[in-house]
Amino acid sequence: MNSTNQPLQALEASIQLARQNFEEAKTDLALKHIKEGLQIDEYNAQLLEIAASTHLRSNNNIEAITYAQKLITHHPRNPHGYSRHAQALLQQKQPFDANQMALSGLQEAPHNQQLLALASESYQALERWDQSLELANQLIEFHPSLHMGYLKAAQNLLKLNKPNEASSIAERGLKAKPNHPHLHSIASEAYRARHLHNRSLNHAKALIETQPDSIEGHKRAAQDLLKLGLRNEAILIIEQLIQQNKSKKAAAMAGKLFKVAGQTSRSLVLSTQLAKANDATDDDQLQWISNLFSCRQIDLALSKIERNNPTDAEIQSNTLRALLSQPLNTFKKLSKHERNLIREYDIYYHLSLPNFNPTLEDLEQRLRSTNKIILLVVHVGKCAGESIITALEETFTSNEVEVIEYHTFDSNMLIRESLPLLHKHSDRIHIVTCTRNPVDRWISAFNWDYHTFFLSSQFYCPDRIIQLHRQYCSALELTNGLMRKEIEAHELATFKHLAYGHMAKGISWYLPEEIIDNLPKQAISTINVETIQNDFNQCIHTITTTFNQIGQREPTPIPKTKQNYQQWYKSGAFSAARQFSDAQRQFLEQFLNEDYKVNNKLNRI
Repeated sequence: MNSTNQPLQALEASIQLARQNFEEAKTDLALKHIKEGLQIDEYNAQLLEIAASTHLRSNNNIEAITYAQKLITHHPRNPHGYSRHAQALLQQKQPFDANQMALSGLQEAPHNQQLLALASESYQALERWDQSLELANQLIEFHPSLHMGYLKAAQNLLKLNKPNEASSIAERGLKAKPNHPHLHSIASEAYRARHLHNRSLNHAKALIETQPDSIEGHKRAAQDLLKLGLRNEAILIIEQLIQQNKSKKAAAMAGKLFKVAGQTSRSLVLSTQLAKANDATDDDQLQWISNLFSCRQIDLALSKIERNNPTDAEIQSNTLRALLSQPLNTFKKLSKHERNLIREYDIYYHLSLPNFNPTLEDLEQRLRSTNKIILLVVHVGKCAGESIITALEETFTSNEVEVIEYHTFDSNMLIRESLPLLHKHSDRIHIVTCTRNPVDRWISAFNWDYHTFFLSSQFYCPDRIIQLHRQYCSALELTNGLMRKEIEAHELATFKHLAYGHMAKGISWYLPEEIIDNLPKQAISTINVETIQNDFNQCIHTITTTFNQIGQREPTPIPKTKQNYQQWYKSGAFSAARQFSDAQRQFLEQFLNEDYKVNNKLNRI
């Protein structure tokens, strides 16, 4: 063998072995052969690339950057140095620097697929959706058979409130790359944004067909079926998930889906198994405790909290017992401690939502930290508040408008304490109130609480509420009890708890007359369920006229966002407004007199 060829052959062997071990995820062996090869050729491009990739996989970003920088310095036309450097910066949560590195690489290799994808991804991390979309479109143009361009384009279009274009680009991607799971997922998401749950369901089922153990596919299918009111089919899909996928992650997802489907006891069984497993995590314990609360096993839930938190167990336990066991004190705000406990144990998910029931301090902070217009929605229960909020978010972008919701819990007190702020910042805040014929709203409120708390136990409520609902199984029965002046009927109709009590939390609870009289009238829009689209169109016109910086907008059609829960049950399980006699309606009109007064006053503004 010619001695001059030996170093070259040894180098080639090192490169081959390093690459092979990297592909087989044998990190230590890969690094050993990289070191051997670099001793022969210190700046070998292939070895530097493999070294950067190996350290990236191990999340050793500093070493990855070191090798990537050497690759850029000694091989400036090689795109891999820039791409590995940008990847490491993204993993270090430095999206601006990652973006600059990817753009520098594109100057050397304008069509490189990794650099185009990384530039688009880093723009997404910076929430610069338009610029990310531009790079994603280039990725599609130069690499039409690659799924990544279509995926990122659809993601950006959704962020830009363009779901029609997002679904179209996802479908294009699936023609170029049939049955790609990420494209089916983004297509499902795009159709959901268009409120086309049948179309979303098709893509969820395609995911399951190509990946029978897919958690994502089963989750999306079950959620869409529930939105469509097909509860039994949704339950079959959830059962199929835990049959096809025996992983802990699948069981945890099935537990969450069972709870949404009103199968809280089955959710509790799964969360109990996960919490008692040898590899149980803190999250498993929290999910178990959350389900114990939903099933009203408050003593067991509190005993678990006391065992897991010995330091302040007694304070937490006493606070939660007092908060959960008694009717709501509607003249007292939830304390910061109470809010945090509700969030920590996921008793009601609502208080974990970023724009739900902000305190005065939260509202002041938002006004200081951004120049966005704030749309403050007074979401009276069973007045299409969820649909109105969704339509507002689809009409305006999140860069210009922030939609805040006040709904149940202590929202009446939060609104009251924010009054001075509403006057002071009427140039930044617009109030949107949802309302409805009070009798029709009251009937719908009974049906919703009966389904949510009694029939499906989706959230915790005191045992007394369950006892009363056993006595009054329909809005008609409750009305008759009220007409007979039964004490229990009056107790149920006026019962207020944290999330429970939509019947008693009508428009006059949120906005009593003295509050309405003090609201800045020029900054209020009222949307009635009976004339919802016309009122919404007028609301958008008022907002765009008041805040010229937003510019004119085409109002989004009001979507139907609530799942068809009444289809879960046999016919006749719920009272309908048409079933009430004139005498019953007249009685309820008098019973809801305060709501009628406020409703009329709002509609005269």
